[in-house]
Amino acid sequence: MTEPPEYGLAVQLVSRPEGPLEHEHLAVVEKPMPRLAPGWVLVRNLFAALDPHPSTSPVRHWPLYTALPAGSLVGEVVASRSADLPHGSLIAHRGGWSTYSALPRGGYATRVLEPAAGVPIEAYLTVLGLPGLAAHVALTRVLNVKRGESLFIAGAAGPVGSAAARIARTLGASRVVGGVTSPAGARRAIQDPYFDAVFEQRADSVAESALFGENAGVDVAVIGTAGAAGSVGSAGSVGSSLAEALTWVRDAGRVAWLHDTPWGSTESVVSVDLAMVQRRGIRLEGFGLQHHLHRFKEIEAQYADDLQTGRLDPGTSMDVDVHGLIDVLVAATRSDHQPADTYRIVESDS
Repeated sequence: MTEPPEYGLAVQLVSRPEGPLEHEHLAVVEKPMPRLAPGWVLVRNLFAALDPHPSTSPVRHWPLYTALPAGSLVGEVVASRSADLPHGSLIAHRGGWSTYSALPRGGYATRVLEPAAGVPIEAYLTVLGLPGLAAHVALTRVLNVKRGESLFIAGAAGPVGSAAARIARTLGASRVVGGVTSPAGARRAIQDPYFDAVFEQRADSVAESALFGENAGVDVAVIGTAGAAGSVGSAGSVGSSLAEALTWVRDAGRVAWLHDTPWGSTESVVSVDLAMVQRRGIRLEGFGLQHHLHRFKEIEAQYADDLQTGRLDPGTSMDVDVHGLIDVLVAATRSDHQPADTYRIVESDS
């Protein structure tokens, strides 16, 4: 058994940005390993994932001088004072971006993992994590997507959009179209083989028939409330995405509207033409993940076989050291996309 080091590294917010998040607002800080209280465990973090939309508004509410709550992590228990979490246990949690995390049993949104053979660990941050949960609820519980139906996904370059495209394919969707809000997001999403077409919303002049097939329009759509990741007050982008989706969805179509506004952001009123919804017989249903957190075992049971066989992949992963996580975060606040879905934390050369 390898003993943990005396010190670990944590990404911290060291000053509050008045405008865009810059490297100068962040630092990698060396911290001594804590003494574990009864019931606590020490976790060596293996993978990190960035929340879908780290906009300036929630960044301003992050605490200073503590491991950054920028997304979820998966790690392995390397020291334990908890009888039911022995050495070697795998845990998903939100204890902050760091190489090691001290966690109380059940604290920091800890989730004990028991991956089946052949299921990648990083999948618990994508299709078996919060992005996959959002996609699963939207596609199976709200929309009840049927084989052969076509689908539009807003935020195609983000974690939820990526997971939704993958899960939609396992459900037999015939055509998956993604929308993004920046050229950089379009470049990332267009490389995703799960999308048939990707376009920049409110910018492309491509005809609908080229986007959605010969029979213009789609059967169902998934819309999130967050807009471009780098914008403050993103609900305006939401209104645009929702209005576009209502136009593109065929008569009697269905729209799932995910409430995923980032913590600490200021929401604005989203205007929807309810008369058009009524006139065209469109079903618009909103949902929030706080009502579906008990479904993690459900998505594991439904998608584990597909992950084991490779029919469903866990998304893209990239190796970074803890300093590289800062680069990922700063870049993501400037666009609606991330370079990868998960980040494997490797030892720093410095």
